[in-house]
Amino acid sequence: MTDIAIRIFIVVTCLISLGPQPAGADDGTECRRLIATAEGHLRFGVAENGRIREFAAGLEALDRAQASLLAAEVPDAERAVEARRIEALREDLAFSLERSRHRFYGAF
Repeated sequence: MTDIAIRIFIVVTCLISLGPQPAGADDGTECRRLIATAEGHLRFGVAENGRIREFAAGLEALDRAQASLLAAEVPDAERAVEARRIEALREDLAFSLERSRHRFYGAF
């Protein structure tokens, strides 16, 4: 990705995450939005050659997604699918964070 494309991606991701929130019952959209935000942090962290802050921000977004999922009024099958997505993404972010820390501090 070019530098301009990465900057555009960051702006769009921020605008989506800071956009207006719908009122009413939580149908899982907040959880899916937070998962998408975490995926964006993972991609950006990788594109920036292991940017530790991005991986940490992705993990924080997943923590909020987990809490949102618990509060959401969704069917159990959908809850299980989203929980698996959160767990898989959490593993990817944690692995990337650990690799970046080792690379940054020189432990290969």
